[in-house]
Parts: sequence; structure tokens; C-alpha cells
Amino acid sequence: MQITKSSNDELDIIKSVVKKLGFENNLTDLQKRLLQFEYNKNTLSMSNSQPIDGQLRYYDENFGLDILNHLASMLSNKIIEEEDNIFIQYFELSKPELFFIERIELFSKITVTLNPINEYYEDNIIYSLSDMYNLMNIGDVWNARRAAQKLYRKNRNNNDFLLHYGVLEANFKNPLSAESLLKQIIDSSEESDENKILKASARYSLAMLYMRVFERGIIPREKPEKLLNEGYEILNSLDSIKNDILLNKVFNRNGYALVLFEKRQLDTAESLMRDLILLAQPLVKKEPRAKLHVAVLTYNLFQVEEAQHNKDYMKTIIEASRLDPNDGDYIFDIIRRKLQREDFSDIENLLSTIQKLKVPNLEYYYSYMSNYKLHLNKQQEALELAIKAYYYNWDHTKTNYFLYNIIALVDTRQVETWSQKVNHSGEYFSEVSQLLEEKSSEK
Repeated sequence: MQITKSSNDELDIIKSVVKKLGFENNLTDLQKRLLQFEYNKNTLSMSNSQPIDGQLRYYDENFGLDILNHLASMLSNKIIEEEDNIFIQYFELSKPELFFIERIELFSKITVTLNPINEYYEDNIIYSLSDMYNLMNIGDVWNARRAAQKLYRKNRNNNDFLLHYGVLEANFKNPLSAESLLKQIIDSSEESDENKILKASARYSLAMLYMRVFERGIIPREKPEKLLNEGYEILNSLDSIKNDILLNKVFNRNGYALVLFEKRQLDTAESLMRDLILLAQPLVKKEPRAKLHVAVLTYNLFQVEEAQHNKDYMKTIIEASRLDPNDGDYIFDIIRRKLQREDFSDIENLLSTIQKLKVPNLEYYYSYMSNYKLHLNKQQEALELAIKAYYYNWDHTKTNYFLYNIIALVDTRQVETWSQKVNHSGEYFSEVSQLLEEKSSEK
């Protein structure tokens, strides 16, 4: 298979491989959406089928990489069947393209031949603001960022553009760039109602940036709290009868609940979450995106209840899943908590639902199925699934978690082989180290 990259589209090579293999109709709807093929949004979660106007959740890079990892695993089966090698000519490859090629090589056990050429292709893609917003909406953050960089000069005084660009930079973990863009909105002098909403949204986004992206301790926790309260005051000064103002106020207070959560004021956070759910529920029939707000608030309530050791927390996460049944993350959370409690009731049905939803992050599916097989005393199947989860995972910060599951299952003679893969970064390092010591002592 010969492919030549002929445009600056960050996903050009990936789209070309799909087309060359005639694989378009085999893609999941999430993959079709990312690659801009026609898709059925009814199969997607509310988060993954949001309208661009009033978008609640924005994607980071990992969202797209999860989808591309899943796609590479599916395409590899086709490549193996056809015994096809891949030759790629290019001037420059993007990060997602390089990631995709690496995962194709891993899954299909072939070597992709890369042939750099000196022929420069002019960057002649023209973007509009709606193009950029659409790219952010479908999770193509790489092309969205390229669009934002091109559009900045003409739109540097457009606060709606600056807000989207700031959120994009935050999701790329570029805190200083994001901070600068969001502060431009906060410091702007225009005082129309529309701009006041943007100023409130910028304060929310900046507060989340300080809490989620900046290293803990760099920004005093009073700062995001102050930003959220300022934003809430702005929204209160506007016509609160309008649905979009009400939802913005709910969104702001949802962010404030995170401040309370971090301060371990859990009872106050729980009370606030319940009030917000009651406030948002009547809007569901009038404003379709309100249902996503209710689902997200319910999920956040679950997290608070779990931290409180409230016995009803499982009921709450099940309710969140009922509100958005196509959201695989909610189902994974249900499975995870059931396994932690050694409650294996309905695990098989839940895992079957995950398969039907065609979620991209199958490393968790394989891992939890491994746990279930172990419960059924099928140790060899459990080990094979645990190894599959390890190889399917691409995120190095999670490596030790999947290694832990393997080492717990392997014979002591295999411990040394798997122990060489343990890294000092990421979670579960101490647990893996302890398990290795225990296994080694059994030799």
C-alpha cells in the first residue's frame, strides 16, 4: 500500500489508510466523527454528540489518541488479512500520524516504511471560525489548533474566539498560553450582555486551568475560588430567566463544587450538587443540552458521595448511566466499583454493553474481563486478557497498573521478564514493586 501525504491536514495519512483499505463502513461512529465521515450521532453519548453552540465538555488530546489507538487495532486485522505492507511518502508527519503509525506497527507486527521527500506542500487550507469550533467539537484538537493559530491575527479582539482558543490551549496542557488568552477576555472593556457571559465563562475556564493543569501549589487555591465567585456575580447581574444564563450559573456552581471538594467540605459540596440538579432538571424539556448538565452533575454527586463513604453512591452512578446510557465511562465506573467490592453480579452484562457501545479505550474492557475470568477460576484466560490490556494501553502513566494485573497472575519464573517493564513514573509503582518482591520470594 503506497500513500503520499499531500496536505497539512494533521490526520491526512490516517484518512488515506482508511480509504485505501476500503474500511470506511467498518469504522465506529466515534471514528467516523473524528475523521469527518458521515456518522450516526444516535449511537454516541451526549458528551460525544453535543451541539457546537453551548458546548459543555471540550476534549483533550487523549480523547483523540484513544480513538486512533482503537482504529489502529481494527485496521491491523485488515492489514494482516491482506498481508499488505505500508509505504508512506511525506514532507512532514504530525503527532497523531506518528502515533497511529507506531500503533499500526505494534498491532500488525509489520514495519511501516517511511520515505521523507523534499517536495514542500503549501499550507493552503483556509479555516473559518466555524471550522475551528467544529474541529474542537469532534475532538480533532490538532487541526483545531492549526486553525486557531491561523485565525488569531484577525480575531485577537474577538472574545468568543479567545475563549475557545484558551480552552484548546488548556487541553493541550499549555497553561501559560491558555492563561494569557483567558485574561485578555477578563480584561476587555466591552460590557454587552454577550460579553459579560464570555467574561464569566473565561473566569470559569481560568479557575479550572489553575486547579487542573497548573502544578499544585503554584496557584493559591483562593484564586480559582475568587474567579468562580466573580463569574457568578456577573451572571447574577443578567436576566436569570433566560435558559442559557441559568445553565451558565449551574455550570459555574458545578465548578465551585470542585473547590469545596478539594477543601474536603464534602457535605456542603453534596448539598450544592443536589440543589444544582433540582435547578437544571426542569430545563431538560426546554433546552436539550440541560440533560447533559444533569448527567454530569449526577456523576459529580457520585464522586462526592464516594468520598463521603455514602452507601448510596452506587445508586447515583447507576442513575448517571441511566441518563446517558451510551456513555461508556459511566459503565466502566460501575464495573470498577463492583470489582472493588467483589460484587460480580451483572458484570458480564455490563462488559457486554461496553462491547456493543464500541468504546475506544478497550484496555479497561480487557482488564476488567480478566478480573471476571479470574473470579470464574479461568486463570489462563485471565492472564491472556491482562496481557492484551497491557499491549492495548498506549498511555505510559497507566503502564504500572496493567503490569500489576499481569504480575499478579504469572508464574514466579516469569516475574523477571515482566518486571523489566516496570517504570518509576505513574501510579501503582509501589504496589508493583511490592508484588515483585513477594513473587520473587516465592522462587
